[in-house]
Amino acid sequence: MLESFSSQTAKSISELIGLSIAPVFMLAGTSGFLNVLTGRLARIIDRIEKINSLLDAKKSISSDKMQKLQTRKKVLKKRMKNINQSILFMTATGLLVAVVMVTMFVSFLFGSKDSILISLIFIMSMLFLIVSLVLFSREIIYTVNSAEIDV
Repeated sequence: MLESFSSQTAKSISELIGLSIAPVFMLAGTSGFLNVLTGRLARIIDRIEKINSLLDAKKSISSDKMQKLQTRKKVLKKRMKNINQSILFMTATGLLVAVVMVTMFVSFLFGSKDSILISLIFIMSMLFLIVSLVLFSREIIYTVNSAEIDV
């Protein structure tokens, strides 16, 4: 099997591996960002659960305090929805980058020239990344704006 590899084939494989380095870094960055997003989601869920437990103990809460807790809960739900969407788009980014890498290697193995397909998939992954980052920015804005609500 190794005897059938020519020096040209080995060179082509090494070039292909070199081309796959950028998507590998992109995949690593995507997974790191997913870690940040899921951490923020967990904190939001914890806060909602805390507010729910406070609201369940209605007897010890004034009506003013209860109103503030309800307002805070609405803001947290908005943030949760936003961060969920960001996670969805970031996950799609990672999946598309992985598809780019698979398509590159499959194209090489079968000798096809799918550079347009690979380019389109990569462009789509970049667009999903942009959407995810915009959603994350919105979540940060919600967080900063809601910091003024005193609970």
